[in-house]
Amino acid sequence: MTSQLQQLQQYNQAFGNPSQISTWLASRPDFGPQDTGVGQAVGQLENLAQGIDALQYDANGLYHNVGTTFTTPDGNAVSRAANLYRQFAAVNETTKNFTGVYADVLSRRDSLRQDIASTTEQLRASTTASEVQKLTGVLIGLNAELSATDKELDHAASVSVVQNAENQNDQAKQQQARVEEQQAEFSEGIQKYNNTVKLSSEPAQFPETNQ
Repeated sequence: MTSQLQQLQQYNQAFGNPSQISTWLASRPDFGPQDTGVGQAVGQLENLAQGIDALQYDANGLYHNVGTTFTTPDGNAVSRAANLYRQFAAVNETTKNFTGVYADVLSRRDSLRQDIASTTEQLRASTTASEVQKLTGVLIGLNAELSATDKELDHAASVSVVQNAENQNDQAKQQQARVEEQQAEFSEGIQKYNNTVKLSSEPAQFPETNQ
């Protein structure tokens, strides 16, 4: 029995005590629940969109600030209808969302790379199979998290594309609606003209000329 106990102790020394693995993993800050990022869904961004923001948006001076008012040729100041510009504000919000996600991902990727490098060094210095297995599991988890951050960027970019496509679809819809209205207005105008102007059915009378 003494010999068997010694063998068991040697085994635990070489391969580790399985009951302690979960405790060891929980002690690793780089192997717990990770931050899921700061990205928002399309609906959330649309709710945040305010027309007044689009009127004042200039992308740090890159674009011309439209402004909340404009001046007519007669010198009258006219306030813009801010609600008509919400769709443009929605695109601005998706751009802001992507910028925030990008900065957050870069920060976490840098931290993950440092953890991967540190874990790799610990793996090289490991002397037992247990330590190798545990560190290999951590390394796999860190690389999976690193790969997941790229998906967050893809998602944020796709939100911008979707919102822009929705804006283009709405513009086409508004144009189609305007064409239909113009056709109805034209038909109505022709009908009113026909009802107002009655063409005479009598033959035209031309004055006789003396030869």
